[in-house]
Amino acid sequence: MTFFATRRLLGLSVIPWLVFVVFSLSNNAWASPALDVWRIEAVSTRNLAESDAPAAYQKAEHLEYMLPAEATPIDRAQLLNLLSRIEIYLALTDRAATHAQQASDLARKHADRVGQVEADLNIALIAVNQGRLDAMVAAVTDGMEKINGMDRSDLLGEVMLRVAMMYRRQNWFDESVTVTMQAMEIAQRSNDPVALIYAHQGMAISFDQSGRQQEARDHYLKMRELARATHMSRLEADAIIGLGRVDSHLGNLPDGERLIRESIDIYRKSGSPFNVTFGLFALAENLANQGYVAASVTALDKAVVIYEKYPNKIGLWWTLSARSKYYQSLNRTDAARADVERAYMLAKQIGFPLYLSESAKRMAAIAASRGEHRRAYELLSEADAMSAQAARENVRARMLELAKRYKSESKQREINALSLRNERQANEIHRQSLQYRWLTTLVVGGFSVLLITIFFLLRLRRSHQQLQRFQNHQQAILDAIPDLLFELGLDGRYYDCHALHPDLLAAPIQELLGKTVFDVLPQGMCWFELSIARKAMVGTETARFIVLSRDITQRKQYDMLEKARL
Repeated sequence: MTFFATRRLLGLSVIPWLVFVVFSLSNNAWASPALDVWRIEAVSTRNLAESDAPAAYQKAEHLEYMLPAEATPIDRAQLLNLLSRIEIYLALTDRAATHAQQASDLARKHADRVGQVEADLNIALIAVNQGRLDAMVAAVTDGMEKINGMDRSDLLGEVMLRVAMMYRRQNWFDESVTVTMQAMEIAQRSNDPVALIYAHQGMAISFDQSGRQQEARDHYLKMRELARATHMSRLEADAIIGLGRVDSHLGNLPDGERLIRESIDIYRKSGSPFNVTFGLFALAENLANQGYVAASVTALDKAVVIYEKYPNKIGLWWTLSARSKYYQSLNRTDAARADVERAYMLAKQIGFPLYLSESAKRMAAIAASRGEHRRAYELLSEADAMSAQAARENVRARMLELAKRYKSESKQREINALSLRNERQANEIHRQSLQYRWLTTLVVGGFSVLLITIFFLLRLRRSHQQLQRFQNHQQAILDAIPDLLFELGLDGRYYDCHALHPDLLAAPIQELLGKTVFDVLPQGMCWFELSIARKAMVGTETARFIVLSRDITQRKQYDMLEKARL
C-alpha cells in the first residue's frame, strides 16, 4: 500500500481500513491491539513529517518510548528509519546518521528489503549533507538494487529521483534523462501520487537544467498540484521554488521572487533548515539578477548562519562561493577573498575535484583583481589540473558504470533468453500434455465404443439365437399340426398356407396365395369362412387371422346339416 493511500485512509478515519494498512505493513498477522495502534501512529507520524517535522519528531520519540515488547524487528527498523528521516529534515545530521545505520543493519539482518531501501535513502541524503559523495553513490546504488521487484512504487519513485540527481552531479546528462523518463513511465502505470510527485520533480529538473523552461514549468505545476492533494507541504515547497526559478530564468523576476519567498515560508513552517537555506540561495540569485546585490548578500548571510548552526559542507560551499561573487561585484574584495578561501578549504575536505576546480577559479579571479597575477596563474593552473582530474575520474566512473550496466544487461539478456527457453519448454510440455490427453481420450473412447459394440453384438447374437429357437419352436408346432393352416386377411385374401403334406393338396399353394375365398370356394362356404375370421378378430389388432382345417371340417358338417334340413 502506498504512502499516499495510507494518508488518505488516515484522513478518512476509517478504523477497519487502518487495521488493514497495519496488517499489510507487518508479517505478524496476530499482533496485539497495542502493537496495531502503535503501527497506525507510526504511519501517521511519517505523514506528519512532510508538513511539520518538529511535531512529528515529538511523536516519533514518544513512539520510541512506547514501542510494545512484542514489536518485530521490522517494526524497530521502521521506527529507526522514521527517526532518521525526521532528523534529516530537522538538520540533525549526526543523529540521523546513527539511526539510519542502525536501521540498515537491522533490516539486513532480518531480510527486511523495505527497511533496507528506506535506510539507503536516508543514508544518501545524510551523505550529501556530510559532503561524503562516495557514500551517497554507494547508498543510492544499493537502494536501486534492493528496490528491484518490490511492489512499492512510492519508494521506487524516490530512489530513481536520487539516481537521476546522482547522474546530474556527475554530469551524466544522458543517464539522468533516461532514469527520469523511466521513473515517469513507472509512476504513470502505478498511478501512485507520491511516485508521480517524484517523477514530475525529476522531469522538471532535467528540463530546467537543459534550458527548456516551459516544459520544466509544466512539470513543476503538476508536482505542486499532487503535493497539495496529498498534504505534503515540503514537496509542495520544492515545486513552488522550482516554479520561482523557472520564472526567473524566463525573465519574470518579480513573480519568481514572490514564489521563492512563498516556498521559504513553507519550509520554515515545516521546520526544515536545509530547505530554508536552499530557498535563500535561490532568492539571492533572483535578487542579484534584479540588481539587488546587497540584498542577495543579506539572504546568503542568513543561510551561512543556518549552516554554522547545522553543519552542511556542500551547502556551505555553494553559499560561500556565491557570496564571494556578490562581494566581489560590490568591490568588497577582502570579504570575497575570505569566503572563497573558506570555500576552498571545504572543497578539500569534500574531496570532489569539481568543487576544488571552481574554488581555484574563484580565487584566481580575486587574485587577478588584486593585481596578484602570478598567484592567479598558479590558481588557474591548479583549476585546470583539478578539471582534468575530474574529467578522468568522470570517464573512469562512466566506464565502470557502463561495464556494470553491460554486465547487468548481459545478465538480463541471459535471464530473458532462459525465460524464453523455459517458456518454450513449458509450451512444448503443455502441447505434449494436450496431445497425450487427446490420445488418451481417443484410446479410452475407442475402447469404450469397442466394448459397447461387443456388448450389442453379443445382445444381437443372443436375440438372434432366441429368435431362431422361437422360430424352430414355432416350426415344430406347425409341423406337429396335421391340419391345414390358412392365413387370411379381413377381406378374405389368402396370404400364407401351411400343409404338413403339400402333395396331398388339390392345387399348389402358389396358385392359392393372393386370391380371395370368393375366388376359390363356393359362395356359401365363403361367408362361413369370413364369419370364422370375424370371430377370430374379436379383441385383436391384427389384420390377418389363421384358420385351421378343423374349421373347414366344421364348415363341411355345417353344409351337410344345412342340406339335410332343406
